[in-house]
Amino acid sequence: MTRFAPPIFALMMILTAVGCTYRKVLNDPWAGLEQIADPPSPNTSGNPSKDPYAGRTSNEAQWTILLQTYEGKSRLAEATKLVDRMQRELGLRDLWVRDLDNTLYVQRGRFDKPSSFEARNTLRQTRMLQLDGKLAFPQADLIPLSRAAAQSVGKYDLRQYSGMYSLQIAFYDDTFGPDFRKAAEEAVAKLREGGDEAFYYHGPTRSLVTVGLFTDDDLLIVNHAQTYSEQVIELQKKYPYNLGNGLTLIEKRDGQTVGEQPSFLVRVP
Repeated sequence: MTRFAPPIFALMMILTAVGCTYRKVLNDPWAGLEQIADPPSPNTSGNPSKDPYAGRTSNEAQWTILLQTYEGKSRLAEATKLVDRMQRELGLRDLWVRDLDNTLYVQRGRFDKPSSFEARNTLRQTRMLQLDGKLAFPQADLIPLSRAAAQSVGKYDLRQYSGMYSLQIAFYDDTFGPDFRKAAEEAVAKLREGGDEAFYYHGPTRSLVTVGLFTDDDLLIVNHAQTYSEQVIELQKKYPYNLGNGLTLIEKRDGQTVGEQPSFLVRVP
């Protein structure tokens, strides 16, 4: 029997069935993704399982910002025209092209790590560039230059942004079924189609869905209490909850219901 989950951002249901429980996801802004994606198993005396996906990231590889791709016989002429225009009208001098497997990539800059300030700042500035009064590259993104890195880490895999933070809004685990990783990736794809900067993070028994990338500057202490920056809070208004397998989770403390489990920042290990 095939199991279908309701759309995670269209339908919110409350888990009230007797015996239907979920392990509470850590609601600590400084919590690491490894703790959340790999919850302790009751059969291992609280010891987390080894993550088979660990070590797939290659932060040593150089990275670049992909602006546009061209295919076909005229790809070089089209790419050259774009680069020339950007140099003349926008004054950019860090553009370059790469021809690989009959596809020509127009790229900007080179960065040692995608999580570096230079890389993230340049990406934000690139997405704001305008040509003809419109945003020219709103979907620009950082990609690895190493073919091996590109093959080992998916385009929207959060692991490549080590040291940064992202807002967790959902997870799928093995209680969903053997396709829980696919479900998380499909959720990310839908969010991306809607214009959100979404990512997935695969653990052995749970896959997380997050949106946005943030730094330590977005974690604040106000009047001795932890809070988030205005940018994070605005994103939380759009995605207020952390859903489990497409359902809203109810938090309880000391046996008392305190409300739906909110979305929260997690740190990429």
